[in-house]
Amino acid sequence: MKSVSRKSLKKIHHDILIDFVLDQAEKSEDLYENLLLLVNSDAPDTVYKQLNTKINSIKRSQAFVNYGYSFRFADELQSVLDAINQQLLKSAPDLAEKLILKIIKIHPAVFERADDSSGSIGDVFRYAIEAWKEACIKCYDGKDKTALIEKIANLYLDDDYGITDDVIKPFGDFLSEDELEQLKKLITENKKGLSEHMFKHALLQISDAKGSVDDYIGILETSEKINASEVLNIVDRLIQKDRLQEALGWLEKGQANYSGYMENDFIEKFIVIYDALKNQDKANHYRWVSFEKTLCTKKLQRYLSCLPDSQKEKAYQKGLAMIMAQSSMNCTMEALCDLDEIDHLVDVVMKNHAKIDGGSYYSLGPIAKKLAQLNKPLPATLIYRRLVDDNVKRAISKYYPYAARDLVLTEKESKKVGDWEGIQSQSEYMQHFQEKHARKTSFWREYQKASK
Repeated sequence: MKSVSRKSLKKIHHDILIDFVLDQAEKSEDLYENLLLLVNSDAPDTVYKQLNTKINSIKRSQAFVNYGYSFRFADELQSVLDAINQQLLKSAPDLAEKLILKIIKIHPAVFERADDSSGSIGDVFRYAIEAWKEACIKCYDGKDKTALIEKIANLYLDDDYGITDDVIKPFGDFLSEDELEQLKKLITENKKGLSEHMFKHALLQISDAKGSVDDYIGILETSEKINASEVLNIVDRLIQKDRLQEALGWLEKGQANYSGYMENDFIEKFIVIYDALKNQDKANHYRWVSFEKTLCTKKLQRYLSCLPDSQKEKAYQKGLAMIMAQSSMNCTMEALCDLDEIDHLVDVVMKNHAKIDGGSYYSLGPIAKKLAQLNKPLPATLIYRRLVDDNVKRAISKYYPYAARDLVLTEKESKKVGDWEGIQSQSEYMQHFQEKHARKTSFWREYQKASK
């Protein structure tokens, strides 16, 4: 059977292809509109009128866009942006700029009639801002930017849906310092409708665009209190400017004021700064603290990688003991699996299999699979049983295919078990399981499918 490809289509007579395309265009409005754009690609004004009509249609429509349709609607909106970029951006950037700006400005009308809880429509509008910037560069490069600055300010000032709240940021490398000051003046003079937070957010974007950490800090210091996230933002900017001691001072002050809140973020910044200062002891101290707070195996391995070989084994055993002592059985198992501590993992499963939370499929599934691959059929069987028991107990039919598959894996692994070590055999388990869930016919249908 031949596939549809450029090569196979070339073998069809062009008249036949043309007739086919025209026939399909009569049945599909979208195809017809795309063909119109294609045949008029050498006439920018015509393309502009067609796309402008499409945008006006979207704006005027009163039809509600429900959650299910929101994804398709976002694709349709994106297709208009793509057409502008493909058909106009190079040949007529001024027309492209007008249309993209118009798309951005219709977002309130769209959100008034759309369920965008998925965020897919909002993502297209945010992409439109980036596309608008590219068009503006082509239109205003080397020219007076007063009109552009007014457009940016108006978009920021008229934002009710959080779509244009970061509109200043993309233009940071395009506007000069004087032009940024002009933008700041314009927003300041018209800030009456802005909340204090949004006004400050605009000033912070402008200070970032100017590359001025001192301005950034000065703006935040006008607040009654600088929150933990803002402290971390200051630290990031000071690190970028290689002002490490100042960054350390802010971090120490911030950690004292916000103990417990965003603690891991503060710890990670300490590591970055002490590494940059070549203070390995301090950096390693915080690497260990980071591991202690989370018992994350990647953080333990990161800490070990920075130690001399002579210290690694002792530190590893200390970390392993902490992992073994944590209260969460599933987390312990996952960590032991990550560390390839298979003997410890088997021991934990065998001693505590009844306490395993079978609802943690995404961690337990890979653990059971790894044990099976390493020829540890008994602990693998016990984990699969917990997965099956938890899913079937919930009596939610959409989970039955997974439970059925795991029951088949349970039976497969159980056949390799030589000594059940006093644990219920598979035949006993199945007898009890069938008696307990005999009336769950939906599950047994899935089980029959999975067994084939």
